[in-house]
Amino acid sequence: MTQRSSIQPGWRRLVKVTVGALGLAALISVGTPRGAAAGEVAEWNVAGFDATVAGGQNPIHISRTMAMMHLAVHDALNAIERRFEPYLYFARVDDSADAGAAVAAAARDVLVAVIPDWGTPEQRTKALALVESAYSTALARLPEGAAKAGGIAVGRPPPRPW
Repeated sequence: MTQRSSIQPGWRRLVKVTVGALGLAALISVGTPRGAAAGEVAEWNVAGFDATVAGGQNPIHISRTMAMMHLAVHDALNAIERRFEPYLYFARVDDSADAGAAVAAAARDVLVAVIPDWGTPEQRTKALALVESAYSTALARLPEGAAKAGGIAVGRPPPRPW
């Protein structure tokens, strides 16, 4: 008997609904700077879910990965316009940094860091391709300039002290 590495269709639906609801609740509770990144957060919620499923993660790990991604997005947006206590990223940045670029960079970096720990090489390749495609698409919509570069910089994870 071979072990299945993919999520069963019923689980997929349950995880998608749960993660979508949690992402929406996080988006509503956190808010976004000047409302600029609401669409980007929702798009990365879908992209993150698609990538984790393609990468072979099970529902428990998907929820963990998505929580990590949303915490990074929260801290990136919160650094641009401080509204809440940050979780890990305590710096404040120029509020002219593009929130969409910050969301894309934060989400991408978490997913790229976590995906290689799961699934088969083929699943990881597919998942990473989905993430890179979403990242390229998100950044292509933004005009080049200091705001975009600033948003990408704030979305990158801070150096670890260990």
